Amino acid sequence: MINTNNSYEQCMQLLIKNHYAHYSIAYILKQKEESKTKYYALAYDKQEQENIISLTIEVDGSYYINSVPDWDFNVDGYLLEDLENGYEIDYMPLEEHYNYWYAINEWRDEIDHQDGLQKYLSYCHMNGISEHEIGLLQFEYVNIMDLYQEKNAGYTIIAEMKCGEKAIVLAERKSDIAQYVTWRTSVDRKRGFDLGHYFSDFKSAYQDFEKRSHDMMDDELSLTKNKCRPKKKVHER
Repeated sequence: MINTNNSYEQCMQLLIKNHYAHYSIAYILKQKEESKTKYYALAYDKQEQENIISLTIEVDGSYYINSVPDWDFNVDGYLLEDLENGYEIDYMPLEEHYNYWYAINEWRDEIDHQDGLQKYLSYCHMNGISEHEIGLLQFEYVNIMDLYQEKNAGYTIIAEMKCGEKAIVLAERKSDIAQYVTWRTSVDRKRGFDLGHYFSDFKSAYQDFEKRSHDMMDDELSLTKNKCRPKKKVHER
């Protein structure tokens, strides 16, 4: 069974063993099966990128390699469908994220696996794969995060204010009562959402969002001030 932290190295070893050393791994997905993990990797020939293969590693360590027809491959029917069916991204370099962002942007009105798309965009949001990070590659401009619809407890996040690792969000839902809520959370969402303030009108909710955002920033500024404050000199008698 593969150690998750070494999935890339293990996949590359299997590719080299099977005479695919000249292939580059586009991404590695993982899927939990009880206490074990199954892996699925997609790789392509560095020189002739239309030559694509998939590598599947079962929970018992057995594996198989299949050819992927170039005419059949697309982001919707492979990456997004697999994510929709329970797989999670274990490895994908920034350059490959750009390729998939570009493809998704080209087909944004024709994507069938919307749940898979939202799962992918959630991964990007949680792992800092942003318009800014993609832009650092200095390729043709592309941004797909406008497609992201982050949800929590039936609410859709419509605004977010970040400060360091902390964040305040404003969310809404179609309901007769408690249509809006503000939550305290973290940028990576690992701490979840807590201390919800609920409102029936947008104006009150946004005022609370502003207040909590300012309070968060004031707290951060206070901490920063204390950290950089000059230490008092001790005068010897």
